[in-house]
Amino acid sequence: MGSTYSVQQTILGLSDCERLCSRPSGEIQELAYRAGGGSPLGQVSVSVGTALNMMILSIGRGHGVEWATMGAWLPGLRNEALLTLGQDTSSWSFHGTPEEAKGFWSLLYGNRDAVHCRIDRLLRCSSVGTTRQLRFYSGSDVEHISNARVELGGNFRTPQFTIDAHSLADCMKAVCPGTLFTAEAAS
Repeated sequence: MGSTYSVQQTILGLSDCERLCSRPSGEIQELAYRAGGGSPLGQVSVSVGTALNMMILSIGRGHGVEWATMGAWLPGLRNEALLTLGQDTSSWSFHGTPEEAKGFWSLLYGNRDAVHCRIDRLLRCSSVGTTRQLRFYSGSDVEHISNARVELGGNFRTPQFTIDAHSLADCMKAVCPGTLFTAEAAS
């Protein structure tokens, strides 16, 4: 288990992004740019993490939330969605020897929190401070909800809309059902 691994996220093109964001191609380029995916006029070719950012921005923008407001919430929600995708073994492929593969696949087994802590560095994200849901009561009144708080339940105000990291992950798997992450033993 002491091995180190390098991971490549799958690169998504324009048509996948259009389906993920439910936006026409003209808007996809701006979303990609705002989400950290390059030039506003360039070809759309983004990683899974950037595509998740695009989905979040698209949902917020569809409800009239300003770019700057949404930008503040991207990391926590994206990281939770990435970790949710990463804990699903069907999201991965591994290239290496049987011994290396045995060590790698063992990282993906156990309870959610333990798996998240083992794979966060592989996915270049943090398992600390993730956001399960964003609840929007207005364009400036936003509440972030952790996994622990969702599991506890409780009385929540009724939001105008909610963005849920696990729903983002489900959407990503529906549009891109194959491998999202490719790992190999680092040399």
